[in-house]
Amino acid sequence: FPAGALPVGRRVLIVARGERIVAARPPLPAGAETLQTVLGEAEALSTLGERAGVMRLALAGGDTVFAAMRRLPDGQDRIAVMQSVEALTATWTGRARHQAILVAAAALVIVGVGLAYGLQSRRAKAIDKVCEQIRQRLDTALGRGACGLWDWDIPRGQIYWSDSMYALLGYRREREFLSFGDVNALVHPDDGDLYSLARGLAASQTAVDHAFRMRGANGAYIWLRTRAEVVPDVTDGGRHLVGIAVDVTEQQHLAEASATNDMRLRDAVEAISEAFVIWDTSNRLVLCNSKFRHLHALSPEDAQVGRRYDEVMGRGVLPQIRREMPETDAASATARTFEAELTDGRWLQISERRTKDGGYVSVGTDITNLKRHQEQLVASERELIETVKDLKRSRRTLELQTQQLADLAERY
Repeated sequence: FPAGALPVGRRVLIVARGERIVAARPPLPAGAETLQTVLGEAEALSTLGERAGVMRLALAGGDTVFAAMRRLPDGQDRIAVMQSVEALTATWTGRARHQAILVAAAALVIVGVGLAYGLQSRRAKAIDKVCEQIRQRLDTALGRGACGLWDWDIPRGQIYWSDSMYALLGYRREREFLSFGDVNALVHPDDGDLYSLARGLAASQTAVDHAFRMRGANGAYIWLRTRAEVVPDVTDGGRHLVGIAVDVTEQQHLAEASATNDMRLRDAVEAISEAFVIWDTSNRLVLCNSKFRHLHALSPEDAQVGRRYDEVMGRGVLPQIRREMPETDAASATARTFEAELTDGRWLQISERRTKDGGYVSVGTDITNLKRHQEQLVASERELIETVKDLKRSRRTLELQTQQLADLAERY
């Protein structure tokens, strides 16, 4: 055979009669001239021949081989082929070793990925637990504050409500997101709709501060004040309106009641016959009636609420006072009362009193008729006194004349 024609570890022997080896490829070591020398104690191959088939043999040198023998066509010689088991399995062993290394590496990678996945899962569960706790605490805080969280996905028309928002209106959560139409149907028709708000946001509006009514689960409308801001969505480039809605029903009712009471107070102040004015602690006008404006020649525009005392009085004309008559009995540290006679002959009784918050209230009562009646009484009293004096003088004159008559009668 040419060199390199045989596989690695294979040997071919030509055996003649007497078990003598006449040819070998590759050559045998020196002294190995018979088949028994090569095979050692394994004589089954030489005995059985072709009937032995392929056998696994341990050679004299300790190597393990697969061996087979066939008779040549001449009928005299035989050919024996031996293949080293180690050489035969070397490739498979190398491949198996590589496969084992790959499998071990893959197993390590899988184990590492599994461990990392387990750790990541534990971290994700811990983060989810923390997020859930934060969400529950946020819902609790929002619920205690009578407000709810809004997240309006403007392009998709989807609105997310927090649990506190559902509780605020008395509804139960049925799905994660609400449609734009479902929420808009709950808005009171007199308070506009969300379409106008959406148009404003689509134009140039970036913040919302809007009060409106929404229908609750019991059919009653609840006043809500929504404060929100448009924020961009980094995932898809859309825009979200995120904010809170606060229940201001009680404040709205209080404001309406306060407005009604204020209107009634103004009507009552306007109905009184006295000039009436209230100033706050900063000397700003709180309330006055038309009698006060007429007294100081002020127009309704001059006497606007919130203007300072010097600004209001600077626009009017102070009445000319001829004289003042303080009432010392009614004076105190927080109040004073005095009477003033105007140049036109009218009399006013002016009462000023400090309020508990530091402002003061002033009431001017027209007492002209009272003063005139008082003057008439004084004049009548004077006339009566003069009449009494005249009567006394007449009585004394009569008594004197009587005495004189008596004296004349005694003389004559």
